[in-house]
Amino acid sequence: MNSDITPLVILLMIRRAIETEFLTLLREFPVVTVLGPRQAGKTTLVRKLL
Repeated sequence: MNSDITPLVILLMIRRAIETEFLTLLREFPVVTVLGPRQAGKTTLVRKLL
């Protein structure tokens, strides 16, 4: 196992993919809905990007 790949690195990679997808969708649609479980970071994500 590569010691450079930690759970934090994986989380950051996933978050970056979500951010890119969110911004791409915002360019195409006037409204984008963010769905997920409670306390998953939905509001934090939107506030960070807008």
